[in-house]
Amino acid sequence: MKKYLATLLLFGFFQTAYAISTYDFDTGILSLDSVVVDGIKYNNVKVLLFSPNVLSIGSSEPYVPTTPSTPPVDPISNTCTSSNLNIVKFNMIQLFMTLDQVIKLVGCRNDPNGTVRLQDAIMYVWAADSPKLTLYVFFDKMGVFTQGSEHGIFKGAVGF
Repeated sequence: MKKYLATLLLFGFFQTAYAISTYDFDTGILSLDSVVVDGIKYNNVKVLLFSPNVLSIGSSEPYVPTTPSTPPVDPISNTCTSSNLNIVKFNMIQLFMTLDQVIKLVGCRNDPNGTVRLQDAIMYVWAADSPKLTLYVFFDKMGVFTQGSEHGIFKGAVGF
């Protein structure tokens, strides 16, 4: 009867344990590769299965569980400054760039209040208050890619 009960308990344990190295039927000792308790990882652990007595521990070390990394801070500012709006960045804006590419290049978001919808285009505006700087970029009517007007103009600036 004892062997039957031990076998029943043992098979129930095998279904939920994943780190079992060996189990000795004669002594009831379960050998585990490692166990984590209160943030400490214990290696080469031996446990008497029918009681909570730990017989030996090979070694221990701090255990730091892997967690999802925190999302990176958005490098794109909601406020433009003179470091965002300057002649170097203005000259780097090219035809057929996407809105996301222009935002990343400039390093700040356009002012949604300055958006102007035209018949065949959308004009997005980036502005800095001190000093007063303004960047205008024309995009296709869906607002996806920069595009030139009938005169080839697709961007403009005031203050630099």
